[in-house]
Parts: sequence; structure tokens; C-alpha cells
Amino acid sequence: MLLVTQALEALSQQAHTAAKQGITQEQFQKSVDMAKFPAQTAGTDGTLQRNFDQYFVPTVAVRAYREAKEGPLKDEN
Repeated sequence: MLLVTQALEALSQQAHTAAKQGITQEQFQKSVDMAKFPAQTAGTDGTLQRNFDQYFVPTVAVRAYREAKEGPLKDEN
């Protein structure tokens, strides 16, 4: 659980920095650096690592960026 919290905090920090710099959501999604987390969360399982990169990061990055721009979100998405 601690690794998930660390991953979410890292994304949030990156999103806030990007929003302050005027970086667009699309630019932010391309620049997110989560390289240290797949191996920590998925071990050596390549499929789990790809799932982290392909599903977790993009989804959470969008939400983190929106929260950085809009404040706490009240929607279900």
C-alpha cells in the first residue's frame, strides 16, 4: 500500500509542477516520470509492469492533472 501512496504522490507533485508551468494535459501525460514504480509494484512480472505503464499511469495522470488545475474533483471520473 505504501508504494501506491508514493506513486500517487509522485504523480500529484509532477502534475502540480506541470500545471504551474503552463504545460498542457497532453504534454504532461507524455512527460510523466514513473520509471521507478513498475518494478517496485509489479516485481519482475513484465505483464504487470506493462499494465502499470499502460493503464494505471495514464488514468491517474489525467486525474492528477485535473486536480492540479481545478482543485479537488467532485465527479465520479
